[in-house]
Order: sequence, then structure tokens, then C-alpha cells
Amino acid sequence: MTSSLEEEKFFEQLQPGLQSIVFEAEHEEEQRKFLEEDYLRASSEKLDELERIKKNLENRDLEQSIKFRRELTSKIFRVIKIWLGFIGFIVLLNGAKGCGIPLTKTVFNWHLSDNVMIALLGTTTITIIGLFATVTNHFFNKGK
Repeated sequence: MTSSLEEEKFFEQLQPGLQSIVFEAEHEEEQRKFLEEDYLRASSEKLDELERIKKNLENRDLEQSIKFRRELTSKIFRVIKIWLGFIGFIVLLNGAKGCGIPLTKTVFNWHLSDNVMIALLGTTTITIIGLFATVTNHFFNKGK
């Protein structure tokens, strides 16, 4: 029995020390949980901020892309109009020679053969359609 009394006294002497160790362990666990929560909260806030920045950059990129598309489409349309105007002018001059207009006989004394006119009109038509198809396919493609 003396050994069990000695063991009890020994454990009684150890109990305050064990309680402080358990208290410190619990306290460390609470601190660890608090730090984890604080870290997760800070990480979440940082992630939200990064998401806002990403969205902002995407919106700015989309606005610039739309502006660029409008400008480039306008310029291409202008080139097509000038090109077609020039071709129309050539066709009119070529056809006006036989109309009996005096100016066409003296100032514009030239005539294109039928084969040249067919080639000119055919290549112009194909080029205009190809340019239009390329621009619309590239700039307005929905499946990016």
C-alpha cells in the first residue's frame, strides 16, 4: 500500500504541473486556430482583391478591344469605298469613250479590252468579299 500512497502523492505533486502543461497546450491550440482563421481571412480578402483587379483588367481589355474593332472596321470600310469608287471611275471612263462625249476622246484617250475589264471586276469582287469575310470572321468571332 505504501507504493500506491507514494504514487498518489507523486501524482498530486505532478498534477499542478500537468494542469499547466494542459492549459498551455489548450492555449497554444486556441492561438493556432486563431492564427489559422486570421490567415484564412487575410488570404480570402487578398484573393477577393486579386479577383477585383483581374475583373478590372479584363473589362479594360474588353473596352480597348471594342474601341479598336470600331476604329479598324471604320478604316477598312473607308478603304473599300475608295477602292470601289476607283474601280467605278475606271469602268465609267472605259464605257464613256463610246458615248460620244468630247472630253473622253481628247483627255482620256484610252480603252481597256473586255478581258482586262472582266479580270479587273472579277478580282476586285473577290478581294472585297474576301476582305469583308476576313474582317468579320476575325473581329467578330464569337467562339474565341
